[in-house]
Amino acid sequence: MNKQRNISVQIIRGICICAVVLIHCKSGIDYPKGSFWYSTGLILRQLINFPGVACVFLSWNLCKKV
Repeated sequence: MNKQRNISVQIIRGICICAVVLIHCKSGIDYPKGSFWYSTGLILRQLINFPGVACVFLSWNLCKKV
């Protein structure tokens, strides 16, 4: 059970790291408003904003109880 939990946490961490890289790669691109890629970028940005919340959750979940 504990090993399965550790693997799950590692998978979530890996996804978060990829999302952070995608956030930084996307920030330099500037498309004209109203274009297809501008709208796609807005939607993509909303989907990849989860790493901050996920990191807080993982930190809370992995804290040792005193």
